[in-house]
Amino acid sequence: MEEKEDKGAIHIGRAGGDVIGVGVSGSGNIIGSNIATGDNYGSSSRNVAVDEEVFKKIPSAYADALKAICDRINADIEKQLTVVNQSRILRLNSSLDEMAAEMTHIDYDTESRINQKETRKITRHIMTMLMRVLELVADISPVTVKFLSDSSVLRPFSKLIGIENLEYILKEFRIQG
Repeated sequence: MEEKEDKGAIHIGRAGGDVIGVGVSGSGNIIGSNIATGDNYGSSSRNVAVDEEVFKKIPSAYADALKAICDRINADIEKQLTVVNQSRILRLNSSLDEMAAEMTHIDYDTESRINQKETRKITRHIMTMLMRVLELVADISPVTVKFLSDSSVLRPFSKLIGIENLEYILKEFRIQG
């Protein structure tokens, strides 16, 4: 006999976190904290992501870099044998969204360089946000932050914060990894 699917239910057979009642499906059978269920646990869906609308408002080089960060950490999360605490992913998503949103306020001229008036303020803020994002990535997956610090994925940010500042940040994370 086929089991009737309850569209509003959380089927906790595919759940992780601090869960009581694993192996039971239906509604009202889940108690716990930091719970990941369904498409955001053990699947190929995106756990870490930036709002797609924000991507449309920033230069493609930065959007591509942020997407690469999200894609890499999602791939690394899927490879891990342990469940990643969802509050860590939410903090990372929030920081990525904040960083991307800040980048929408940058006034780019025709050469895709930042107008000089705001350079110092933006440089400090973007540097701080990039460091925060990398700290959160390291908290979730040290493998990912090592990859990011050794690769060219973050290179576009050198236009925003300067190559020296980017190299300093990446060096710090290479040492930690």
